[in-house]
Amino acid sequence: MILYDAIMWAYPNAIPNKDFVLRNDGDGPYIEQWNLRAPIPTKEELQMWWKESQKGRSSSLPDSF
Repeated sequence: MILYDAIMWAYPNAIPNKDFVLRNDGDGPYIEQWNLRAPIPTKEELQMWWKESQKGRSSSLPDSF
């Protein structure tokens, strides 16, 4: 799952590094800061959003940020 794609699919007007900050300390990516006026998304929501964002795109994308 690519967190950035998932979040931008659900919140297309979000501004990265302002509305949310992603981080990877070596154990996988996660949301470090969440400044949107919405609850922090669950892993299930992020996975669903990512799958929706991938419809019609190549399935050869890397499984990271």
